Amino acid sequence: MFAFKSEAAALKAVVGLFKVGVSPSILEFLDRQSVSCAEKFTGKAIFEGQPRSSILLVELDGCPAEVRQQRKCLLDYITDLAAAYREARTEAQA
Repeated sequence: MFAFKSEAAALKAVVGLFKVGVSPSILEFLDRQSVSCAEKFTGKAIFEGQPRSSILLVELDGCPAEVRQQRKCLLDYITDLAAAYREARTEAQA
């Protein structure tokens, strides 16, 4: 899950994902208004210090070697573009 300062930054990152060879099994965009509503409803920030961020939810799928390679490409590309990110390590976290 990646937080962005704006919708434009998040959507620009999506275009670049495909250019660097990342093929997510799930790619979901949440605009700032949706994130704000969810945060108000739950009373919790999705990303501490990044209120009302646009969010991309990215899921990778495949055999372990494929997922490792896709993860590396994803993180190499997007961590400099995103304001913050959080990675689920278990199915329960996801």
